[in-house]
Amino acid sequence: ITISKKLGDFQNPYDMLGHVDQDGNTEEGYSYYIVNMTIECYKNFPQLYLNTISLQLYQDAELVGGCETLTSNNTVSLEEKSSMLCSMNENETKTVNIVYLIEDKYIDTTDQYLYINNMGASIGTDVENKLLVKLQTKGN
Repeated sequence: ITISKKLGDFQNPYDMLGHVDQDGNTEEGYSYYIVNMTIECYKNFPQLYLNTISLQLYQDAELVGGCETLTSNNTVSLEEKSSMLCSMNENETKTVNIVYLIEDKYIDTTDQYLYINNMGASIGTDVENKLLVKLQTKGN
């Protein structure tokens, strides 16, 4: 996990987000929350939509907020509709950075989890393609 006020090498495709200046740097009270992760494609399900990996914020056992994926360093151009699609072959691994915009007040006061839901907005009992993973940050 890296916390930054500057967007750096990432592109911000969402100018309407607010809390970000015209240079892509965050404004007071917000930071970029960059998750570096290695993904392994363990079965013939070769397409992971990085934008379905949301950041969930918990205090004790209560969900207090969440953040949608802002951008990533995936190799597909951000101008393309499929920019958040990470295509992989079975047994292939890929390391990516996924970027979220988070309120600073949540960084040290919550437990952060990635909610991985490759089935998009689907509901139900399909737990094989859904997972909640606790992130380890400095201070936690």
